[in-house]
Amino acid sequence: MKKIILNLILLLTINTYGQETLKKFEGIWTSKNTKFITVFTHNSDGDFLTIYTFSFASNALVEEHITKIKKEIVYTKTVNPENKWKVKVEYRWIKENELIAIFKGDANVTLKYKKAGLAINH
Repeated sequence: MKKIILNLILLLTINTYGQETLKKFEGIWTSKNTKFITVFTHNSDGDFLTIYTFSFASNALVEEHITKIKKEIVYTKTVNPENKWKVKVEYRWIKENELIAIFKGDANVTLKYKKAGLAINH
């Protein structure tokens, strides 16, 4: 019985850590070095992330898919249908409200992202 309770506590601790890690990425992320906006949404029921990257300035949407999540790094594969660029991106959690994105492929660049604040005007 003690083993079962200990295993349950361990499982809940691991699951909570995973959810908290993924939840850090949730939000609207912008960089002063690109016109594209990246949005991570976190589904706490299934404990998974979804990513959307788009630009209002150039009226563009890129196809970005999460390929792997490891510790505090989210790996994605990105295709821009307009110019056919393909890149792999590593989004690394740096600190509260700050990410680093390392792009490798048709564009090789590292960008610093800040989490955007959102004011709801009702």
